[in-house]
Amino acid sequence: LRAARLSAADGVHTERTITGPARVEWFAMHRFVNAWTINDASEARRAWETGVSAIITDRRGEIRAVFG
Repeated sequence: LRAARLSAADGVHTERTITGPARVEWFAMHRFVNAWTINDASEARRAWETGVSAIITDRRGEIRAVFG
């Protein structure tokens, strides 16, 4: 994440366990934030509510169903 802050990156892909609200908020002001790999429906909902731009998953159908 530090490298992304210092670079001209358009966004970041953060591992799910370090994708917290403060990080998402900071990066979202400047870039997109995608969280990976989220395969649990409740975790996907929390990540989305935190403000991530996208969720990377191995269970597309399951996670998509969470969002209607």
